[in-house]
Amino acid sequence: MSLEQVLGAALVVVGGSFVQTIAGFGMGLFSVPLLIYLGFPLANAVALSVGAGLVQLLIGLRSVRHEVNWPDAFGMAVIQALTVPVGMLGMQLLSDAGPARVKQGVGVLLFVALGVRQLWRPAPRDTVAPVWKVVAGSVSGLLSGLAGMGGPPLVLYALAHRFSVDRYRAFLWSQFVLVVPVMVTTLALRFGAEVLLTFGLGVALTPCLWLGARLGMRVSARFEVATVQRIAVGLLYVIALSGALGPLLAERLP
Repeated sequence: MSLEQVLGAALVVVGGSFVQTIAGFGMGLFSVPLLIYLGFPLANAVALSVGAGLVQLLIGLRSVRHEVNWPDAFGMAVIQALTVPVGMLGMQLLSDAGPARVKQGVGVLLFVALGVRQLWRPAPRDTVAPVWKVVAGSVSGLLSGLAGMGGPPLVLYALAHRFSVDRYRAFLWSQFVLVVPVMVTTLALRFGAEVLLTFGLGVALTPCLWLGARLGMRVSARFEVATVQRIAVGLLYVIALSGALGPLLAERLP
């Protein structure tokens, strides 16, 4: 890992936190593709992104811990844990296909995740059928293992409930925190101990995450929230298209 990669990763974490703050989601969606462009292997990019967000998640979860339904949270986390290793089999296959295919695969996943989140807006209700918990948890674990992008299914599941703002945050943050040990352990077992060093680098870059959050709050305070959110989501689409189409365009250029 070069100094240029470390400095680049710091800037990516700032940007990911900025997007997360103004759009309400997107830390992993923003960070993982750009870390891959910096030369990080897919497994290391996911580990760094997970490490960078962990401290902020723990602090946030502590502030809303009384809103967490822990039996329900652990149940959903177990469902995710069962499919994370399956997703990592896909990560291994994608990584073996080479850097260009990794960028392409992650770009396509990002584009699909954004599209589903934009187009599918479930009507909030008091309860949903138990099968949707299994579906959301399974797909989230699969995408987390595949590319560290397990957030969108959980967001859609939460939006389908009449949760207060604090309950919504408590649900998402508890899920992300509970799945981290499974993610890191499975990454290390499949891809080696180097992944743990990259995870540690992510944790060490926590101050960069706070900087991005402060910048995001300042921008959100100065401009209309809807406009800023559209720009942030548009940026994520640009990253997705760049990853998905970049290798195809490169093959066609002389």
